[in-house]
Amino acid sequence: MIVLTVLLVLLLLGGNLIRPYTDWFWFRQVQYSGVFLRIIITKLWVGVAAAAFLFGLLWINLRIACRRTRTTLVYSGRNLLAIPERHLMDVNRESRT
Repeated sequence: MIVLTVLLVLLLLGGNLIRPYTDWFWFRQVQYSGVFLRIIITKLWVGVAAAAFLFGLLWINLRIACRRTRTTLVYSGRNLLAIPERHLMDVNRESRT
């Protein structure tokens, strides 16, 4: 089972691993392996910084979206979507009265 899993991972990721592998050989051949490692490390740091920035934006967005508001939805017309009346949906109705 483990062998099949390893083969599946190599099959799925193998195409994406060939280019960096050949790049590594080329940089090593021309004795610039330090440059190759610096490129890889820089790409990783940029990815980590972008992920942290996006996580921060998502966290701020969710904090804003989850805070309680005092607005009330008012609609007029027919109830085409069969949305239940507000007093049937409001869980905290008793706590506000």
